[in-house]
Amino acid sequence: MGYRVTLLSVRSNGLLRSMSLRFNMRLLVLLVLPATATSAEWVTVWVAEAKDSKGWYSDWFVDVDSLVGDEQTRRAWVLINMKTDAAVSSGNRRSIRMLWFVDCAAHRFRRLTLSRFRGTMGTGAVIMSDHRESTWDYAPPGTAAEAALGFVCSVDTGSRAAGAPQK
Repeated sequence: MGYRVTLLSVRSNGLLRSMSLRFNMRLLVLLVLPATATSAEWVTVWVAEAKDSKGWYSDWFVDVDSLVGDEQTRRAWVLINMKTDAAVSSGNRRSIRMLWFVDCAAHRFRRLTLSRFRGTMGTGAVIMSDHRESTWDYAPPGTAAEAALGFVCSVDTGSRAAGAPQK
């Protein structure tokens, strides 16, 4: 037995587009689950007024919906959105999305995964992905990383448990 689904989307020119499709129930579940898992509520934690020490002119965001953990350790997605193209060996990137594991008690973090995107806000083609866990890093005072770290540690996560990354 199939189901009829109507999809609505807004194009970049502001016009509404609809598409009617037929799915069997198994296929519908496979399509809906990944879409809900990737939704994000990005909160601005740093707005660049000038280039930083790396020469980046970028704004930083944290996905509040991804934030899990207790008072000491947390996990969250962090996004760096470049205001201008930043050249790297594999091409121009406009944004970087990272999953951070944060030790709030020690004011340090490590990256669990990182992806660089050609588009802004984690969109467009993926230029590079690195799924190796980094070593612990400390955010220098007055930097975007410190702002992101402070925000991640200040949000009330309620009962969402993080758990330490696997070794």
